[in-house]
Amino acid sequence: MEITIIASCAGKAAIDKWYGWKAEGDQNWRASKDYSDAFAAALKVSDGDEQAAALLVTWGERMADALVEAQWPSVHRLAFALLEKDQLNGEQIDKLLAVS
Repeated sequence: MEITIIASCAGKAAIDKWYGWKAEGDQNWRASKDYSDAFAAALKVSDGDEQAAALLVTWGERMADALVEAQWPSVHRLAFALLEKDQLNGEQIDKLLAVS
């Protein structure tokens, strides 16, 4: 479940990194399916405790931020390759990720 929480937060982390700032309040993020998925997973982990689930999502956001930051060159390459080709197969992704 923890991986689901982080993965659900990764798109927001990449968008924040791309724009170079985080929105105050993040109403759009809180209304998104990704947030809903992260919160649902966090509720399962926390046995339905909403306060604990909210803290777990905050943790997931921080973990996603750190991963995106650490992997930004790869994220950037993949994003631009997807813009060019619309979809990538496993071999294409492996080649892109092999570039250091």
